[in-house]
Amino acid sequence: MNMLRNKAKASETIENGLVGDCDDYAILMSALVLSIGLSPRIVIVEDHAYPELYLGKDDYCQEMVKSLANKFGDTIYYYKDSGGKCWLSLDWTSSHIGGKPLSDKRKMVIYPDGSYKIYKN
Repeated sequence: MNMLRNKAKASETIENGLVGDCDDYAILMSALVLSIGLSPRIVIVEDHAYPELYLGKDDYCQEMVKSLANKFGDTIYYYKDSGGKCWLSLDWTSSHIGGKPLSDKRKMVIYPDGSYKIYKN
């Protein structure tokens, strides 16, 4: 049940002049994050998708969040999963990385390997 199955590849979005919707942005950003050796995932909420970046766990996560909050002078939004992993919002509806995502009502999270988790709200 991959909701992004028929969406454009990151390379197609680039070839189209970076034109697209939130799904295209989420796929492109996730591909870029993955290409530099970091861990992304895509969050699906009602009528929207956005990427998240894995920050680490515990102290490292808090250190990164504090650093970003100081840089942007704003609250940094991240999601801590049941395994204690912190994920930074890269939603394009915000003015900066770690900004508030459009919605926190998660329906699904999709990982680069094609695995996913469905949330029951």
